[in-house]
Amino acid sequence: MYDSECLLLDSNDHPSSCTQPSNSSISMSIDSSSEHYTRESIMLALKYKPKEYTTVKKTSKALCWSKFGLPAKIIGPGKFEIIKNFASCTSCFQTYSYSSSTTAMSNHKCKCLVSSSENQSKIELIPLVKSNTSTTYSDTTTSDSTNSVNHKTLQKHKRLMTSVISDWVCSNTRPINIVEDIGLKELVEQCIKTSFVCGPVSASSILPCRKTISKEIKETANNCRNKIKDILIKAARERSLTLSPDLWSDGYKKTSYLGCTAHWVDSLWKLNSLELFCLPYRQSNKTGASILKVLEEGLSLFDLVPFMSDIIWVCDGGSNLLKALEKFTVVRCVAHRLNNCLQTIFFQTNASKVKKHILFPDHFHNESEDEDDQDSKNENEQNDDGFDDDGVNDQQKACAKYNFITSNKKSNAVSFIAQLPTDVKRILVTIVQCKELVKYVKKINLNQDLEDRNALVLLQCTIVRWLSLLNCLESVNKSLITLGEIFEEKNLNKGKLDKINVCLLNKLIDFLKPWEYVMKRVQSSKIPSIHIVTPSICIINSSLETKSDDSKQDKG
Repeated sequence: MYDSECLLLDSNDHPSSCTQPSNSSISMSIDSSSEHYTRESIMLALKYKPKEYTTVKKTSKALCWSKFGLPAKIIGPGKFEIIKNFASCTSCFQTYSYSSSTTAMSNHKCKCLVSSSENQSKIELIPLVKSNTSTTYSDTTTSDSTNSVNHKTLQKHKRLMTSVISDWVCSNTRPINIVEDIGLKELVEQCIKTSFVCGPVSASSILPCRKTISKEIKETANNCRNKIKDILIKAARERSLTLSPDLWSDGYKKTSYLGCTAHWVDSLWKLNSLELFCLPYRQSNKTGASILKVLEEGLSLFDLVPFMSDIIWVCDGGSNLLKALEKFTVVRCVAHRLNNCLQTIFFQTNASKVKKHILFPDHFHNESEDEDDQDSKNENEQNDDGFDDDGVNDQQKACAKYNFITSNKKSNAVSFIAQLPTDVKRILVTIVQCKELVKYVKKINLNQDLEDRNALVLLQCTIVRWLSLLNCLESVNKSLITLGEIFEEKNLNKGKLDKINVCLLNKLIDFLKPWEYVMKRVQSSKIPSIHIVTPSICIINSSLETKSDDSKQDKG
């Protein structure tokens, strides 16, 4: 710093030449080592080091200086060290090389439309390129050459990043779409910002261990619960809080869980939704009393146990849930009831475990049992021969009782379906044939051929997934023509295709369409839906009415 290069700022922050600073003025000096700065490094310094770098206004008649200033390093209270040969935008901090020409600054269009705090939360992926000379060039030449070097450097680092991510995805078996995850992008941006502020650091020095992450998650969860606790209690007191508990089981871990979702309307009449908790169900049984204990355990996290009588409860028709909530206000879920109606209409519950050739002997022949069934029978025979104690006897008695009950249910289903009219049986047979086609296509892996031809893949129907019957029938209907072409090319038996009655299939889809519309509408979690329950039932009833132009087959 040289005294001959000192500048003084008056009360309007306008620089003026002076050799001696005064106590009432802000002093500035010109940095003689500006050759160590680049446009990008200055811009990032202004963005992310506001306590160390700033911009200073310049007195000039040029209009561009109304939004540009001279970048400077803060060296003390009211003291700045100007970085010569540069000018920076006071809004977006875009920096240009400056000697005398203001063309680049006049052509600058500020893209910064967000607040300064939002700017500091984001970081642009621009590599730092140090200048090797202090010679001043024209603005246009310097900008073009620097951008060319930056682009090449950026592309090089991008290729390296692509290689590293590819190795990570393959070696750790991660999904490919993880690169589109918002959390990963925020993590990378934070790492870049840390590297700029602290310099090159090792990954192990900033990445926490598993225990630290687990502890942080628990602390964050507790903090979030404390923030939402008062809101939920207020909504409960105003009787605008609704809770929807439900039980579900993890088939892999063989563990049951009790989850609960909250819906409430705030003071601005906005509908809010939140997953309150999902707790492991550790009770010995699933009676109403046991369910109530786990439910109170979850509600105690939000201090909602004293307000259970003020909460509106929405649940399915499970007898254990209804028993647990019998003392409170309960509204049964209409979507569950509609799904139960569909299962009853098409006998999915009663006939789910009965062989199709037993239910419909006129349409299906007896097929050999699956290998899995034979293997399970062999294992049971070996277990019976190898053990003979009281525990095994009790287990055999329980299995015998279960088999007796199951056999009775199967016989009842068979006898009931046998009494159905012929037209009704044709409908059920069409559904079974579609499910058999889906099973066959998946078994010989023809779904990949459908994807290659941009056709809809076949979807299987299960009673545990709502509206999966409609999805199954629609996928079969839309892919029949393409499947016929594939069957001909591969010389496959087209019997499974020819057996399906396309006309009846379309009628089934038309029948289920109103149900799909209604069930999706009443299950909305972002907008209120209780007021459309009655109109939805009217829509279902009107779709079931027999029209005057319906044929006899349609009536059946």
